[in-house]
Amino acid sequence: MKRISSKIIVFQKRIFPVIWFGFLAVFAGSMLFAKGGQRVSPFAFFFPLVMAGFGFIFMRKLVWSLADEVWLCDDETLLIKKSGREERIEFPNVVNVGWSNFNNAGNVTLTLRTPGAFGREVSFMAQSRLWPFARNEVVDDLILRIDAGRHRVNA
Repeated sequence: MKRISSKIIVFQKRIFPVIWFGFLAVFAGSMLFAKGGQRVSPFAFFFPLVMAGFGFIFMRKLVWSLADEVWLCDDETLLIKKSGREERIEFPNVVNVGWSNFNNAGNVTLTLRTPGAFGREVSFMAQSRLWPFARNEVVDDLILRIDAGRHRVNA
C-alpha cells in the first residue's frame, strides 16, 4: 500500500484550530483585563467574534471535511480513513477526480457513482510538492489508474 494523502492533515484538522481559536480567546480575554477594571465597549469583541465565525465556517467547509488518510491499495482500490472509520473504494465506482490548488498540496475530490460510508464525494489533501504551481504527480497518477480501472471493467 502507498499513502497518497498528506501527513500534514493532522496539523490542519487538529492543531491549527486550537491555535486559531485559542489566540482569539486570549485576544478577547486580554481586552477584559487590559484597562485595569474600566468597562470595555461590547463593540471591541466584534472583531474576535467575526474572526471566530469566519474560522469556523472556513475550517468546517475546507478542512474538517477532508479524509484523514488515503492509501492506494492495489491497481483498483483506495482505502479511505476518516474519523476512525474505513472504506474501500473501487476505481470503477469513481465518476470524477477533481483537484483544486487551494494549498501547496492541493485538495482532491473523488465523486462516486454509488455513495459510500462518507457520502457521494470524498475529499483529501494530496501529498505536497516542491513547486506550488506545478502539476501534482500523485493526482495525475491517480487519474490514470482510475481511467485504466474503468477500461478494464468496460472491456
